Amino acid sequence: MRFKPTSRPVLRVPQPTNLRRLNHHCTEYRSSAEPRDIDGLVNHLSSNLPYFRSPQDSIKVLNEPAQFYHEILNLINTKKRIFIASLYVGKEEINLIEALGKALETNPDLKLTILVDYLRTTREHNKPRVQGEICCSASLLRLLKTRFGSRVEIRLFHTSELYGTLKKLVPRRFDEGFGLQHMKIYGSDNDIIMSGANLSTDYFTNRQDRYVMLTDQEGLSEYLSELIEITSSISYRLIEGKGEELEIIWPDSNPCQPPISSRSASQQFKKIANLLYTEFTDRWRAKSLSLIGDHNHLHPRIPSVSIFPTLQMSPFKIHHETHLMIPQLINFVNRPLSSHNHSPPKSKIVLNWTSGYFSLLREYKKSMLESNGLVQIITASPQANGFYNSKGVSKYIPLAYSYLENLFRTEIRKSNKEDQILIRRWNRNGWTYHAKVNSIGSSNYGRRSAERDLECNLFIVLDDPPTLPSHPERSNKTDDCPLSIQLVNELHHLKSHVSNNDQSHQHVGIFVKLFTRLIRTML
Repeated sequence: MRFKPTSRPVLRVPQPTNLRRLNHHCTEYRSSAEPRDIDGLVNHLSSNLPYFRSPQDSIKVLNEPAQFYHEILNLINTKKRIFIASLYVGKEEINLIEALGKALETNPDLKLTILVDYLRTTREHNKPRVQGEICCSASLLRLLKTRFGSRVEIRLFHTSELYGTLKKLVPRRFDEGFGLQHMKIYGSDNDIIMSGANLSTDYFTNRQDRYVMLTDQEGLSEYLSELIEITSSISYRLIEGKGEELEIIWPDSNPCQPPISSRSASQQFKKIANLLYTEFTDRWRAKSLSLIGDHNHLHPRIPSVSIFPTLQMSPFKIHHETHLMIPQLINFVNRPLSSHNHSPPKSKIVLNWTSGYFSLLREYKKSMLESNGLVQIITASPQANGFYNSKGVSKYIPLAYSYLENLFRTEIRKSNKEDQILIRRWNRNGWTYHAKVNSIGSSNYGRRSAERDLECNLFIVLDDPPTLPSHPERSNKTDDCPLSIQLVNELHHLKSHVSNNDQSHQHVGIFVKLFTRLIRTML
């Protein structure tokens, strides 16, 4: 097989007329009075971000990987469009590819768009293999492209941070550390599943993540579909090729050159990407105002939620998460809810925070330590880390995260915050942990999520405050539960596999400490 990163000449597309002003462009968010309650928080966010409304009964929380897989199969049984963004599709997922093929075969007007990461999807391409064997994720996806032609669009995003001589020198096993397409969006027509899970066997069986299904979401589905289209327009395209040949090209229609040839190409790529995503966000912020009016007219008395999509794409100077959402959230937790009609006097909000990879951004940790709010953090134990018992140097990655956890525990102790900030480790025999709680989506809230990867999350605010069920262990079925109860049950489900007494430091050797400091921005 021959692999072609580019197989046809690339035309230089003229710059948009207002690109010059973006040479040092970074989004400035509209300031307003410090939000004192939920309504104030929603108003502040809606002045800076696109904003959607949805009836609460159109949102369903899934708790198990098997449920996620079942709903993915239901989702792709549609008639008009399927749009998917994921880090990768597992090369073993023949059944999923067959299900997509069946949907395309049954519905001749159906179109499929899949956006994945270039480096992760082609990682195993050059490894020795038997003739006819599916060698990598891209080879599997190519089956759909070969069979259905123009009805299937497969795009592979390549980071702008790995280019020129550096790209030639960095081994394939390590190149993903420079940045990835990390968004996880699964949509068809007007239905969506937002998750942190990829499309592979472990995420369908024994890798715990979060999954929220949103149905009848016309505006939000259009927003997410267009987000995938924009990212696809600055990505490589997988084409049919000849025989078993894997052929990946940079289309002439893309608005810029690929970022990998040189530093100048990378910089130009980032300028154009900044323009695309900034205009996209501004346009949808304006458009969403009319959609809000339509929702309020159609559903005046139905319990609803506010949904804020956030993009974190630091290479392109898009910082919705780090510069807006998370600072606002931590500041909000820092004040009592005595002004809220539904809250006891001087009651406090509890910020439940979890990530499968403990690498909290320094600014987040500083805000937590300076806050008077209550913070409960769940992270993967070393045994529940996806790199546990892996080969090569990656086997040290779980201990690297343990080292970062130890450092924060030390800061908590020095700040006398042990009763206020609690870290607990998730462990379930034979399972790994990949869940993220405080918004729904792909971000792990660490350095690489903040500085290197492309992330998309949904921040969901309920009109009515969550109510704790009196017997959460009896509230396992979500079909008939209010959304607030579903979210509380989900949290109980995640916490059922943590130990309240496991507050000790993990032992970490000097080699791992040095290794962690070297690669910290890639964790």
